[in-house]
Amino acid sequence: MVLRTIGVLKRGKPYRLTWSGGREDNVLLFELYRGDTKVKVFEERPNVANTILTVPTDVRPDKEYRLKISDIRNRDEVVYTGTFELKRKFPLSLKSAFGLVVGGGIAFAVTNLDSSAGDKEIVDPPNLN
Repeated sequence: MVLRTIGVLKRGKPYRLTWSGGREDNVLLFELYRGDTKVKVFEERPNVANTILTVPTDVRPDKEYRLKISDIRNRDEVVYTGTFELKRKFPLSLKSAFGLVVGGGIAFAVTNLDSSAGDKEIVDPPNLN
């Protein structure tokens, strides 16, 4: 089995992985590793020369990931991809900037509500007892 180079993946985004070789009646198991530590096991997939994989967003971004692909009937038939980088779908700096804009907008709205209240008297609700 020959797997093409992966490069960089973003969490939460689906990717089509393609390869050549193997038999069509084989069922493959895809496992995600960071270094020598197994991080995620994906569902079994038929050997049809391609599949769609989505790395969940709870997997930590890093540069030392690789996939282990094995035949479920013969665990000695194993292929590892080269290492690849896993990135956030949206950069952390963009998320932080968005948070500041939204947070600033909420703070602005709250201050305006407070200043527009004026000197109106606040009446207690009626007692229902």
